[in-house]
Amino acid sequence: MPRSHRLAFFGYVKVELLAHSPRRWGWRVGKDEGSFAVITSEAPFLSADEAWRAGREVLAKLESGETVKGIRAASKAA
Repeated sequence: MPRSHRLAFFGYVKVELLAHSPRRWGWRVGKDEGSFAVITSEAPFLSADEAWRAGREVLAKLESGETVKGIRAASKAA
């Protein structure tokens, strides 16, 4: 019987300033192998710390095997 292998996700979170006045922050999660964003925040955050925490939560979900599509669907349902 064939075994399904799930590829491990190794990535990083980058917090970026989206707007200067008022200051708004966002995050993006990228894969270690590339420089492109796999998923980015949809809503801006009031602080870099808030954006960092939210981005880390998404990265942890990806590392545990959730898909980008599943994460986006869950965020729209909330």
